[in-house]
Amino acid sequence: MSISDKTDTAIPTKHNLIVCGSGAKSVLEACVNWQSLPYDKMFVVDDTAISGSASQYVWVPFTAPEAYYFTTPNLGRFPSGKDIHPVPIPLDLQVLILEPSTQWTVMACLGGVTGTMLYLSIAAYMAGKQNEVRFIGTLPFEFEGVKRRRNAQVVIDFVSSLHSQHVALLEPIKKRLDPCPLAHLFDAVNEEMFAMLYE
Repeated sequence: MSISDKTDTAIPTKHNLIVCGSGAKSVLEACVNWQSLPYDKMFVVDDTAISGSASQYVWVPFTAPEAYYFTTPNLGRFPSGKDIHPVPIPLDLQVLILEPSTQWTVMACLGGVTGTMLYLSIAAYMAGKQNEVRFIGTLPFEFEGVKRRRNAQVVIDFVSSLHSQHVALLEPIKKRLDPCPLAHLFDAVNEEMFAMLYE
C-alpha cells in the first residue's frame, strides 16, 4: 500500500499549527501566555524564533527573498500588476505537511511579505493533498495602507477557492473600540485570532 493510499482512509490523529511570519508569531506569543493551545506541535516559520523556549515549538528559519524568479505558472496578479508566484516552502516543512493522519491549521497576518507569501504558497502546495487543512488570516487595518489590504484580499480570495478559511477583519475591531490605545487594539485582535485557533 502506498503512502497516498494510507492517507485516503486515515483519520487525523495529530493536529499541528503552522504560524507564518512575524505578525502571526506575535499573536502566538500573546496566546500562549493565556492558556495552552490544542495543537500537538506548533511550527513558527519566520526569520527569527519565537521568544522564550518550549518543547511544543519548532522554529523553521525562513527569510523571504526580495525578488522571486520562477519558471512555474503564476497564480494570478496582485493589484499592483505583479505576478503572484508561490515562494519556495522550506523542504523540511514540505515533508511534514504530508505526514499521514495529520490535520493542519495555518495562520498568518496578511499584508506583509513573509506571512502573506508563505500562507499563499502553503495553500497552493496543499491543494489536492489528502491531509485536512484550514487557514486563518487577517484583512489588515486601513491605516496599514491600500496596497497591503489589496494584496491581502487577493490572497484571501485565492485561498478561499481551495480550502476552509477563517478571516479576521481588523478594521471593524478598530471601529468598535475607537478611541483606544494601540496596545489595547492589538490585544483585541489577539483575542479574536486566539478564538479562531480553538474553532
